[in-house]
Amino acid sequence: GGSPLVPAAEPVNLHELERRAIARALELTGHDKVRAARLLGIGKTTLYRKLKQIQGLAPASPPEDRGRPYLM
Repeated sequence: GGSPLVPAAEPVNLHELERRAIARALELTGHDKVRAARLLGIGKTTLYRKLKQIQGLAPASPPEDRGRPYLM
């Protein structure tokens, strides 16, 4: 087992859960967006739209991984 997705003491909104799910799917698929969309059960157009929305809200360079493009 791993750690829970959301610790009980830390409420997270739906947008953050979605962002985490997309990031994890991209990580698991080697950033293959078509496979990540399939893994998430959404169409690739939907994934591209969600990535665009997320990137509009995201910092330019996340502190945990400064060398890679954000969610791409």
